[in-house]
Amino acid sequence: MPGYDYTQNGAYFITICTHKRELLLESEKAKSMITTFWHKLPKKFSHIIIDKFVIMPNHIHGIMFIVGADLCVCLIL
Repeated sequence: MPGYDYTQNGAYFITICTHKRELLLESEKAKSMITTFWHKLPKKFSHIIIDKFVIMPNHIHGIMFIVGADLCVCLIL
């Protein structure tokens, strides 16, 4: 959303798409890697609480919470 401060505390629904929406996430290896990374996020970023997520063939949906002030997180997958 233009102008919204995404460093604010709150719940965020996140969608991450593959390049050109290629069907790259169907393999068990890809799903395992994404699941592992998702569960490591709170260890890497102490102000994040993860919730449910789902892996689709060309994108990922997830819910995470940002808690604590003065946080700026940039995730690059």
